Amino acid sequence: MSPKSSGKGIYHGWWIVITCLALMALIFVPLTNLPGLFTVFITEEFGITRTAFTTHITISTLTSMAAALFVGRLYQHHSPRLLMAVSTVIIAACFLGYSLAGSVVHFYVISAIIGFFGMFLTSVPISILINNWFGPKMKGKAMGIAMMGSGLGAMVLNPLFTSINTRFGWRMSYRLAALLAVAVILPLVLLTVVRAPEDKGLTRIGEDPNAAAAPSGEVTGLTVGQALRSSIFWSMAVTFFLFSATATIINTNAIPYMTDVGLDPVTAAQMMSLSALGVIIGKLILGAVSDKWGVKPASTAAILCLLVGMACFLGVEKTALLAPVATFVFGLGNANATVIMPLLASDMIGNRDFGTIFGYASLASALGASAAPLFGSLIYDSTGSYAAAWVGNIVLIAVSLVGLYLCYRLRPGVYRKLGLEGQK
Repeated sequence: MSPKSSGKGIYHGWWIVITCLALMALIFVPLTNLPGLFTVFITEEFGITRTAFTTHITISTLTSMAAALFVGRLYQHHSPRLLMAVSTVIIAACFLGYSLAGSVVHFYVISAIIGFFGMFLTSVPISILINNWFGPKMKGKAMGIAMMGSGLGAMVLNPLFTSINTRFGWRMSYRLAALLAVAVILPLVLLTVVRAPEDKGLTRIGEDPNAAAAPSGEVTGLTVGQALRSSIFWSMAVTFFLFSATATIINTNAIPYMTDVGLDPVTAAQMMSLSALGVIIGKLILGAVSDKWGVKPASTAAILCLLVGMACFLGVEKTALLAPVATFVFGLGNANATVIMPLLASDMIGNRDFGTIFGYASLASALGASAAPLFGSLIYDSTGSYAAAWVGNIVLIAVSLVGLYLCYRLRPGVYRKLGLEGQK
């Protein structure tokens, strides 16, 4: 269906996709992908271990878990534009606060705040908005484009922040992050965010033309209570945990690892920009494949890329020639963590209480994101190497593939038991 098929001009949902792309680039990336750029600079300035520094990431993701308990419900019952605008201002203030930090304790306090409000700007609201504005035949494409922002952001900000860190100090990078949030994100949120097509007199695009029995806008799927009592929810939650953990351990520890084995900081940042290019390509492919063939085969392909990428990471210590292969291939698969989770949730639980249930499931994702960076740095501090962490990550990636297939195996029985066999 054409983007202009609902209303005159460009379908408003695509403007929301652009805003979501910017959120992933300028909010999600500084929060989750870039802390590794600061590790060496800050640990040396403050005289602390890498574990002490990466603990602030754990604190951030733990408070995001607290927010996940009710962020979905809030977005279902209150203005998304207002919630996102207020959160943007708070996030910008936190970035500025990082730039003024005098000790790692300041990072801990600010991270508790930024993690909480970051949940109001990233995976949950983005997933809700795209689920509201795009039907099953276009949802994957829209999600892939929106989530592509993390790859674009990482590809641009990795070398930019590395250069700033080297030439002007790490504090200037955080000040730039604050400026970008206020100057770019806040106007986009205020100008484009609308809860659903009906609020602008439009209809959702991308509906399945063959699903005559399921008209546009029909409410289907599980209630919150049904989901929380079902095996598919808990299988999905464990899978989300693994998706996030296996991605975040690399996002946070890859640059310190590559500098340890001989790459200079600028080259290591360039390798992560190459990984970001892989993420961009991977997200576009994953979205298109999900629309055409389904979420399960798309995610399977991504997980296989993660396995190949991790195997190459293990070899970087022996030959730096594997670094570009490792980062790019892992980047292709890394798209799995953001694109697939909301699409998998939509397949598993439908749209009846999507925001609330996805918010609850995101608790598991946040837990994985909090545990993995700490796990990687603890392994390094105790052994002087990341090798054991990389081997452990390969095992977890393989288990995540099992979790994915278990979700789809359990779903028919749960829906049959609840008398919902005919629903998506």
